[in-house]
Amino acid sequence: MQYTDRLQIDEVLVLLEDAIEKKEEQIRRSVFSRPSFSKSSFLLNAEKKIKQSYKVIGFGMVEWQRSIKRAIDAIEQEAKENPQALLKKMALSSFGLGVMMGRHYKNLRMREKK
Repeated sequence: MQYTDRLQIDEVLVLLEDAIEKKEEQIRRSVFSRPSFSKSSFLLNAEKKIKQSYKVIGFGMVEWQRSIKRAIDAIEQEAKENPQALLKKMALSSFGLGVMMGRHYKNLRMREKK
């Protein structure tokens, strides 16, 4: 079947465009519509495991926060009782951190030169 007339070709192109638009709309509806099936056992098990892990993580966070609060309270108590000892510890730890960072920086500089 050959289309030699310009009007026939245009009519066929319009029909093809309409068919394409209908198919796109059908695909959009099928992709974005909610599934009609119920949740499978796999999805139910996954949801159950996620809820359980949230409970464990939440409990771990609470314990972690408590331990940090206890550590801060202990440091505050020590600072009230003996502030000079705390200053000595902070100075020594700062010195140690400076030495470690200095060595790291020196190693990086040596690698750049190579």
